[in-house]
Amino acid sequence: MAFDYAGFKAAFEAKNYQAWIDFYADDAVWTEYRHFNPPQNPNVMRGKDAIDSFLKSICAQPFTIRFDDEVVAGDRAAFRFIVTFPDGKQIYEHALLDTEGGKVTRQVEVEAWDQ
Repeated sequence: MAFDYAGFKAAFEAKNYQAWIDFYADDAVWTEYRHFNPPQNPNVMRGKDAIDSFLKSICAQPFTIRFDDEVVAGDRAAFRFIVTFPDGKQIYEHALLDTEGGKVTRQVEVEAWDQ
């Protein structure tokens, strides 16, 4: 089964929790590198249950998400998304996805935050 990147993007940008979580494999791993989770200690979510909790918290936040700079090829995708908070501060994130059987198996992000 091919990965539905357009559907993934739509769910992600809309913060549609139920549609978004359905894109992750049960054993998916999501790794985030950011100023408070540097390379020696990244935030790693292992398994759909851990990702589920994270997405619920994200979907409750009052910010918008917009994708750009997308490249999709076979079972991999790369993109940037911009998170914008009501006060105008932003987070720029670059992400890589690996997929298998139509599900995300690995997601890796590097983030830069406004202070």
